[in-house]
Amino acid sequence: ELRTRLDEIKRAEASLAAEKIRIVSRMHNMVHDDQPTYVVPESELISHAGLSGREARALLARTNAVEVAPVFGHLLSEGLTTAAHLDALQSGLRAAAQNQAAFLDHLPQLSDAAQSMPAGEFAALVRTTAQSVVTDGGLAVLDRQRRSTYLKVWNDAEGMVQLRGAFDPESGALLQGAINRRVEAMFHAGEPIDVMPWVELNDHRRA
Repeated sequence: ELRTRLDEIKRAEASLAAEKIRIVSRMHNMVHDDQPTYVVPESELISHAGLSGREARALLARTNAVEVAPVFGHLLSEGLTTAAHLDALQSGLRAAAQNQAAFLDHLPQLSDAAQSMPAGEFAALVRTTAQSVVTDGGLAVLDRQRRSTYLKVWNDAEGMVQLRGAFDPESGALLQGAINRRVEAMFHAGEPIDVMPWVELNDHRRA
């Protein structure tokens, strides 16, 4: 029950964060109205939203990220990702400023990952992606990672099937996303699980 409530709160907070972004975007666009109004969003947020200067600047950065990657604004409004994921994306956009177009080519994979990865893991994926597009034109690193992708399957002495593999950031994120969505569905469905004492429940669900 507590986990369910936390999930509800997470989605509500995401929806509110998306609404704040829409408000800031509207403030930016008021200068283009038939009767233009010049607004300083940071001052408005501090005076009327109770935000600190740091919080206001973070919200402005999120708004910029959504303007560049509108799909993340949609995901946030639907409660499918969080403001922390958007902050990570903004950091990636900033890090890949030299070749932002190449970074945005990875947006479909990043948006899928943002719906299933915890914010910390997603931030690491964004950093790797940003690094890959600013090194040797984005070709050397990604090519090397794709060529290094592998999956080994074998039976151990007890007859258990063992898996070991490594995946490039994009295919790895897709794989993780597919598994994590299934794990979450199993959790919410309340499916009974009977495992050995040393096996973590979510590890069993992933299997």
